[in-house]
Amino acid sequence: MSRIVASIKNFREDVRFAVRQFRRAPAYAIFTTLVLALGIGTVTAIFTISYGVLMKPLPFRADGQLFDVVESTAKGDEAFAASYPEITQLQQASANIADVAFASNYVNIIDAPAGAEMISAVTASPNLFNVLGVEPIIGRSFTPDEAISDHPNVVLLSYDIWQRSFAGDRNVLGRTVHIGPTPETVIGVMPRQFSYPMGDIRPEVWAPIERTALASKPDGPYGATWHPIVRLHAGVPPQALESSLAHAHSQFAKSDAPSQFRLVSLHDQLVRQVRPALLALEIAVAIVWLIACSNVAGLLLARVAARRTEIAVRSALGAGRRRMIAQFLTESLLLSTAAAVGGLGIAALILRIFRHILTTALPMAQNVRLDWSIFAGLVVLTLLTAVAFGTVPALLAAWAGTEAGLRNSGRSQSGDRRHNRARAVLLVSEVALSIALLTGAGLMMRTMYALRHVPLGFRTDHLLITSLTAPGDLYKDQNIGTVAWQPLLDAVRLYPGVKDASLSTVMPLKHPVEWLTLVYKTNWTEGNIAAVVRAASPGLMDVLGIRMRSGRFFNSSDTAFQHPGSSRQSRIC
Repeated sequence: MSRIVASIKNFREDVRFAVRQFRRAPAYAIFTTLVLALGIGTVTAIFTISYGVLMKPLPFRADGQLFDVVESTAKGDEAFAASYPEITQLQQASANIADVAFASNYVNIIDAPAGAEMISAVTASPNLFNVLGVEPIIGRSFTPDEAISDHPNVVLLSYDIWQRSFAGDRNVLGRTVHIGPTPETVIGVMPRQFSYPMGDIRPEVWAPIERTALASKPDGPYGATWHPIVRLHAGVPPQALESSLAHAHSQFAKSDAPSQFRLVSLHDQLVRQVRPALLALEIAVAIVWLIACSNVAGLLLARVAARRTEIAVRSALGAGRRRMIAQFLTESLLLSTAAAVGGLGIAALILRIFRHILTTALPMAQNVRLDWSIFAGLVVLTLLTAVAFGTVPALLAAWAGTEAGLRNSGRSQSGDRRHNRARAVLLVSEVALSIALLTGAGLMMRTMYALRHVPLGFRTDHLLITSLTAPGDLYKDQNIGTVAWQPLLDAVRLYPGVKDASLSTVMPLKHPVEWLTLVYKTNWTEGNIAAVVRAASPGLMDVLGIRMRSGRFFNSSDTAFQHPGSSRQSRIC
């Protein structure tokens, strides 16, 4: 007990002495703290992002039981998507071992109190939220009866659109809103941190699938392909469902290139594309942190050399090596602690500045936030930083010769040689780390430059692109191209500086807006023909500067394509 009391007393004395040293050299203390704060702040920010995206569990009940279905073909692995009959057969085949929900996304226009706006929406099976284990914060989720076409139309709102377009009004339940031309009744609002686990989609409304409508028109208003999400029953291995899925798929797939199916953890599937980039970023900021520690260690070595006489006097008066090491490590710990406080503020500022980019570029970005796990990691990082830059100067101070320190001309003494060797090692390490970091940054910039100068086959200068959506039901008895799109193009062409304009549902190197049309045979199990349909207006080739190898592009005399969907999205350029 007496040793513990003595240790606490010594630590308090070391803290007071360290504070006095910093007051005598405030510029040194401030500069050292700023250098460390930059290193700690960047590491904390990137760790917060990586931890939230790569390591935090999904915000769903028992997320370890949630899986995505991946189809392996000759073209590689890709997320499995199927038609409605295929999905229902999958549900039947897995009824005793798993719960299968499915969904498809689309875009439309919502007429909310704050005004009309384009939204991303999801049509889902009624059991989607039960499979995910998520409940609305107000209201309720879908019931099985609401999957029948003659049932009143209902929707769930995301937290963001509830706040943005409905001012967070808790009386929104039961209110009728128009999504496209269809009146929908709001039955609930999803939690703030809920994000639908389907790639980079950020849906604002959810609606239940209408089974009767799909049975009569499989390639109808919501598209022909559905993305399944699987929750395995407790104790069921993934291999059991993979076998059932392969057997079920063999009943309706007639293909020369057989597919293999496997279950991938939903979390792993969501982050697989961003994991390499985040790991590379972690390595880069770790090098920045090491460079900062090397810089500060060099400053501490210079500080130790300047305090040689003080160290020698303390040693002559009886201060042991352990006591000397403890004193310098205490100073390092105080500097590291002050830097951690500043680094926390820098990390919060970085996350705030890049919040929008993180939300749009990363899956499950709602998990990226400073919480107690990050604070615990910051404590560990603070201790590591103190040890990283403080150990070598503390050891050199403890082993400095008393006689050499008391002399005025001690430049040739062994203590000075040890200081010089340590400074040389730190300098070489810092230069090596800087070269590695600069080399990596240079290679990345070289790659970006090369990618930006790859011939794309179309012009990219003097082009403006915007997305537009028109509810197809409003024009179901009219030609939408003649009534809506052509007048819009004519108006755009009249703007000063506009040479030409065109419309397309797909742009090069961009995610296309397309329809998958299925041509069903008399017996659909004999194998159906799937065809991707993309639409464009005449003149698109001229606007993009694309040369035709042979033949011609569309002109005004060609028959317009009329899709039966509820809405069509086009890009004007």
